[in-house]
Formats: sequence, C-alpha cells, structure tokens
Amino acid sequence: MRILGLDVSASSTGWAVLNNSKLLKNSFGVIECGKLSIPDCIYCFGSSLEKIINKHKLDAIVIEDTFLRFNVKTLKLLCYLAGVAVYLSKDKKVFLMTVKEVRKILEVTDKKGVFDFVVDKYKLNLNFIKDNDITDAIAVALAYSIKLKQVAI
Repeated sequence: MRILGLDVSASSTGWAVLNNSKLLKNSFGVIECGKLSIPDCIYCFGSSLEKIINKHKLDAIVIEDTFLRFNVKTLKLLCYLAGVAVYLSKDKKVFLMTVKEVRKILEVTDKKGVFDFVVDKYKLNLNFIKDNDITDAIAVALAYSIKLKQVAI
C-alpha cells in the first residue's frame, strides 16, 4: 500500500511516501509557503500538495491530527490546510492520526524519539532542528502502515 504521510504546519509541512512501510527514494520533503496571507498560504500548500499527489500512485493519505497547542489563528490555518489535503485526496482513503497514537505505535515518548526512530530505521542523514517535519511525516505514514498490519492479523 502506497501511503502519503503529512505533518501539516503553517510554515513547513513535512511529507513522505511509503510503499509497504518502505520509504521510497526521493519521496519525502517539505512544503514551504513562508509568511503568506491565509488565502495565499492555502493556495501555495494546495498547489504543492497536488503536485506530490499527482506524482505518486497513492492508496491513502494520513494526516497528523491538529490540536490546540498554539493560538486559535494557527489552529484554524492548520485545519484549513488539512481540509485542502482531504479535498485533494479525491478517491484515496484519508485518515487522521494523533501525535499520541503515532508515538504509542512506534513506542517512543517524545518528538526527539520519533526523529531518532525514523532516522535509524531508514538510515537517513537528517538534522533534528531542520528536518523534524519530514521525520514526523514519515512516522505518521509508518504508524498507519503498522496499524493496518495489526488490524489485519
């Protein structure tokens, strides 16, 4: 199953494509829209995500669920962006996973643990400060893939 994982962010959305839990070569990165107005940010995100979706033959899209950790304005923008992702998914399955659920499945306790787990598993040369949006996206897709296997057993 080919899964797109998304760690939606107002500034730098991490994305990654896994195929049967394997990270595809050159199939991860960030969507950066900078400091734009909300409509321009939504357009930037949507057009970038649409290119990613069209490039890969996806079966599912898994989005890290939002929660109120910032202010309401940021939460609203994250919800708008997640809505765009759902809209662009068209005929693909779409799932939300909480940070807590991802960490439980991967058996890690914090953001650094997620980063270390992903970097070790896929032998990636990434920087925690610069690249944790990418590792979060990989983790979301991987956790969903693991969850599917657990349910199928």
